[in-house]
Formats: sequence, C-alpha cells, structure tokens
Amino acid sequence: MPYPLVATAADAAAILPLVAMLGSLARAAGGTRVVVLAVGLSHAEEATIRAHADRLGLSVELIPFDPDRVADTPLRSPHLSRAAYARLFLPDLLPDRKRVLWLDADTIVLSDLRPLWEVDLGGRLVAAVPDDFILGHELAATGCRPGDYVNSGVMVMDLEAWRRSGAARRALAMLADPTHNAEDQSIINGILRGEVHRLGRCWNFHVNRFHEYPRHLRPRAPAIVHFCGQAKPWREETPFRFVFRRFLPAEFRLERPRVRKSLLRRLDLAQRRVFGLMLGRPKHWRTVHRAVALRAAEWTLRLRLAGRYRADDCPKTEPQGAVPTPDRAPM
Repeated sequence: MPYPLVATAADAAAILPLVAMLGSLARAAGGTRVVVLAVGLSHAEEATIRAHADRLGLSVELIPFDPDRVADTPLRSPHLSRAAYARLFLPDLLPDRKRVLWLDADTIVLSDLRPLWEVDLGGRLVAAVPDDFILGHELAATGCRPGDYVNSGVMVMDLEAWRRSGAARRALAMLADPTHNAEDQSIINGILRGEVHRLGRCWNFHVNRFHEYPRHLRPRAPAIVHFCGQAKPWREETPFRFVFRRFLPAEFRLERPRVRKSLLRRLDLAQRRVFGLMLGRPKHWRTVHRAVALRAAEWTLRLRLAGRYRADDCPKTEPQGAVPTPDRAPM
C-alpha cells in the first residue's frame, strides 16, 4: 500500500503548530505525503512551510482554500478558526484520492501512521477516536450514543464513500442553516451517526485533558498527541509541552508562557497547600496525586522518545458497538 496521505489546514495562526507537526511526521512517519489546505496564507507563510518541508524531506502540497466559503458558519469556541471547516471540502478538493488521514495542525505524531492508514473501516465513512469530554447536551443534539461521539481532529476518511453518500453536502447544508447552532465537529458526528469506526484512544490523546481521563483510558504509548482546547503549548505552559518543543526548530521562537497568578498569590496557595497536606485534607492530597501522575506520564514519554523505554503497541481499534459512559472521576 502507498505511503499515508495526510491532510491538514493552516491559517496564519497555525503556522507554528504546523511546523512542529511536520517535524514529528518526518521523524515518526517518514515518507508520508502531506496536503495543507492553505486558509488565507500569505506568500511568505506558504514559502516558510515549503522550505521547512524541504529541509525535512517531506512531500508537501499546498491547496488554497477560500475562508469565504464558510464565512457564515458559527464559531462559538474561541480556539477555533475557519480552517476547522476545511476538512468538509476534502472529497471535492482531492477528487482523485480514495482515502485521506486528516490531522489537526495542533497534533504531534509519535508513531508510524501505517497501521492507522491501513485500518479496515468495515464499510464506514470514517474512523476516529471517541471524545470522552463532550458535554451531555451536545451529545444529545447529535443523536449519538455514549462512546460513539468522536473527536474530528484525527480521522481516516474514505473519500469515495463520502462522495457516494453526499455526506459533505449534507454537512454544508446544515452549516448554511441559520437555525442550526452546532459547529463542525458536532455536525460531522450528526451526519455520520452509525458510519464511524472507533479507533483506540492512543491515536488521538487529548493531553490537556490528562487528569480527566479515567486511568484505564490513558494510553501508555500515545501514537498521536492532540493539544486541543484553548490552552496551546506555543503560548503557555501545558501538560506535555516538551513534546511540542521537541519538534519545533530553534528558529521558530515560542512566546513566553503566560503567568496566570502573581508571585504573592502563588506563595499564598503554596502555603495553604502545605498546611492542607499537614492536616490531611483530601483536596490537597488529590492535587499532589494528580501532579505525580502527570509527571510520571511525562517522564515515561520522555524515555520512550529517547529510545529508553518500549511500551506496548498501540491498538488500532476499539470494540465496535455500544459502550458504557466512561467513569469521569479524575485522578
């Protein structure tokens, strides 16, 4: 089978994460072909992407995407941009392609993508990872069962099946409906209900939600880490920020992390925590347990990236069919 074809989208705000993502692809999945949907990029920004890809030895094609095509679509989440909707146009933008692997620009690839690229969709339109953090009312709006709502940041898409089914046209029609208030991910879940093949969570590990995963759902060997949500590692300190920094070239400077609390406030909180631990207060001990769990997971991944630790292989898929709602108790 040919090398995987990855599609992603980038606007001016996504240049930095895209550069890091391309670096991770070159290291973990060399030979991958990449299509970047360029959403309003300048000639200089496009040249930066091409030059970086050439240095990495990656085959990258830039396809212009006009954001005016989705100018009337909703953007309720502050971390989203119009680039998020570009994936809905892939069946038409890649008319000669049969399959594509979509990756959001804020993902980092840590394993070979061939097992994901070759996954058997079983006649379904897309393969993706369940989203354990979707709110109940959003789940209900899509008609999905618990465990069937997926995150659209990593998707294996059967483009031929999308074209036959008209799924993209239905999604765009829903986006054009002024009475509809869902964004792209919920619309994708709504129109693809029953047409999704569930992947193992290691293929889209939401590192910013580390503490919200039940322990048995935290992958020991994530294949793709996803910095989804508002906190981004190129702007502030986040869990697993070192992974992003590892694949960002030195010439791309990061912003200084934001300091959310003053020094006096942090000293006050530290003092309260020390007294809380001495008095055996559960909330303070839970904070310590969570910090230890995060540091242990980060060091495990550091050792793995350094070649000093080999974890179990990432399972390609999860059992299909109804699954219970995960235990959301953080640890």
